[in-house]
Amino acid sequence: MSVGEAGKDRQAAGPKEGAAGATSCLGAPACVAGQLQQLLPLLPKRKRSPKPDGMPRVPTMDALTIECDCRSSPRPAPPAVAGPMRAGEAQPPPLHRNCSYYAASAAGAVRPGVYSFTDAPAVLRFNKYVRSGYRAGYTYRQCCASVLRWHNETGNIWTHMLPALLLLALLAGGQLQAWQGARVAFLLNVGSIAACFLGSVAFHTFMAHHHHYHQWLCLDVCGVLLVLVGGGHMVLWWGLFCLPTARWTLTLLYYGVGALCVRAALTASTALGRGLPMLSLLLVRLSAFVARGLLEPPSQALLHYAAMEAFSLTGGLINVLRIPERWLQPVEPGKAAPLDHLLNSHQLMHVLVAAAMWQLHLGATADYHSVTALLSGAAQCPG
Repeated sequence: MSVGEAGKDRQAAGPKEGAAGATSCLGAPACVAGQLQQLLPLLPKRKRSPKPDGMPRVPTMDALTIECDCRSSPRPAPPAVAGPMRAGEAQPPPLHRNCSYYAASAAGAVRPGVYSFTDAPAVLRFNKYVRSGYRAGYTYRQCCASVLRWHNETGNIWTHMLPALLLLALLAGGQLQAWQGARVAFLLNVGSIAACFLGSVAFHTFMAHHHHYHQWLCLDVCGVLLVLVGGGHMVLWWGLFCLPTARWTLTLLYYGVGALCVRAALTASTALGRGLPMLSLLLVRLSAFVARGLLEPPSQALLHYAAMEAFSLTGGLINVLRIPERWLQPVEPGKAAPLDHLLNSHQLMHVLVAAAMWQLHLGATADYHSVTALLSGAAQCPG
């Protein structure tokens, strides 16, 4: 066999050997990432926009390899993987990733641990006054099992799980009955409240699978917006029944602002960006309350709605200011705070939100009875 024929044979065997090498990588994520990185130079190059000053570009395959090493090794901090240099790019600084929360999941542990604020993933570190009890790296099955365990999200889960179960029990027991002749409005009111509770429960349960944190956060925000837009419908449509011009104007304005707020809240990247759209909806509702207060005599429904807004605003303010946990911080940096697991600001906000939802339903029920009396001739619009 000539040298040229031997070279052709090696070229023909090359793809098969590569396929065997790829097969041997099954179950080894870091090995698969290495194989893909070898194939990366064969792909067509594309123009890469320069990063702003102070933001070095990290090659995608390097980041993937670091993540794979993190998932497949119980080491707490795997070394950064240096990727191939590209023209015009500076060598990025070493990346350090604390991966201790992957160890239990990788080992198939049924009861993974909890971590301190400094050891938790960055996406979960949004309240620096809660120092311990963080779940991270959980599978969805482990997230579900953790509902009955003690961590810093246990209170957040159950402060909305219990109201949701109570609501379902009242419906099943007949204590809450559909409004006669207004079943769709009843389903919109009660359904939006239930969706708000259940979205919150899902978010706080599954946020421990922190790679999907933002998807679950969007679900939680959708539940809040649904109860604000759908649940607030009766505040305007029934509450301003005797004021048709104000009724149509404020209802169209509310839903127009609501559509913009849904888009803004779902695309926002900060808590402030998600809160401002909800504040704009509050201003429209307050305009309806002012109109009712000036043009109509005081009603029981208006008192319930005022209580609803008071509970909601108080809860939001407590959550934003991180009260009371910010007042009870230990002096030692690494020590757990006394309110890490119970009675912190987010849990207090949940309790006040549940009270606000109940006031919303009572107000809508009072408005339903008022409109029913007007339609039957038992009552008349003032003036």
